[in-house]
Amino acid sequence: MNRIIFLHIPKTGGTSVKQMLFSNFDKQAVLPAELLSDQATYSIDTLNQYSIFHGHLDWACLDCLTGNKFTFTMLRSPRDRIISNYFYWKERADESSRDDLIRDNLPHIADLKDYDSLTQYFLSDKESTRTAINITFNNMYAYYFAIRRYGWPYVNPTMMPDQVVSNAISNINKLSFVGITEYMDMSISWLSSALGIRKTKHTLHVNQTQSLARKREAIEREIRMNKELESTFEEFTALDKIVYKNMRERFLQITRDSRYDDLSTSVRRDD
Repeated sequence: MNRIIFLHIPKTGGTSVKQMLFSNFDKQAVLPAELLSDQATYSIDTLNQYSIFHGHLDWACLDCLTGNKFTFTMLRSPRDRIISNYFYWKERADESSRDDLIRDNLPHIADLKDYDSLTQYFLSDKESTRTAINITFNNMYAYYFAIRRYGWPYVNPTMMPDQVVSNAISNINKLSFVGITEYMDMSISWLSSALGIRKTKHTLHVNQTQSLARKREAIEREIRMNKELESTFEEFTALDKIVYKNMRERFLQITRDSRYDDLSTSVRRDD
């Protein structure tokens, strides 16, 4: 069986990709699990009954899938991704009660109800907040692709930074395709060509945090005015910048050297 696996990194345009997949494939073929906690409830036999996988899933836990696999992801400028993710969570926290968020298994978002600013949140010493920050914001690309799982630094806290980057780039280069959010239109066009599906009319820019563009200048000013916060953001993006730059250069090289209808010969497929 041919399988399509979309490793959705939060706030990288994944909802747009999901929309395209859902409009082109039978819903019965799609694994209902979009979160790691749901993914873990499926046996190997049950997982192999599906052909479309998407969501915030552990890549390593999908090695059990049989047949040909087209595995891909999207990457966004690391600093932009962090800011977008923070405000998405903050808006959810402001719009919902703490009880509702806890009931929906979103305690990490409920935590944001305790903070009035980005500075307070990222410089908090509260244990549950630090855990959520480390997993979601601290060089997420590098650690996720280095160990092919969510959960750093709790999965493997001993890896040195250079090993993390080396492993991440080596692993991510084995993906069938890596799109770039800043080139969403081109990424979607190439992806649709590789998969032999149509590009949907409303694919682009779905689920953007509406207030982010208006707040961006104030956010950057807040970061620049606080040396500790600026240092934190530099630390949280240091490894991801290397991974992102490498993948962005690869993407631009492919798009320069190949035509849309030749993409199937330019991307890698997992065998």
